[in-house]
Amino acid sequence: VFRPLSRKWGAAVALWGGFIFSGLSHELVITVPVGAGFGAPMVYFLIQALGVTLERRFSLNGGLARLWVWIVVLAPAYWLFSPLFMERVILPFLNVMNK
Repeated sequence: VFRPLSRKWGAAVALWGGFIFSGLSHELVITVPVGAGFGAPMVYFLIQALGVTLERRFSLNGGLARLWVWIVVLAPAYWLFSPLFMERVILPFLNVMNK
């Protein structure tokens, strides 16, 4: 997704396009199986795109960059893996793996 978009419209558009594509893909594999939480994975990946954009804009590095990654990746992780997805998909999968 990134490479074709970057050739045509540049890296910034490609970055957002890649995250949007990832958000749509995760919607299909996370929210559709449980029939709930629609839009939450997309929000998570839009936050990721915004986080990368801001990190580049303000040239974060060192400890501040690490803190920024923790905030952008972990803080909104609830939206990526909803409790219903964990209950209906992940836990049954783990139970099968433990047998």
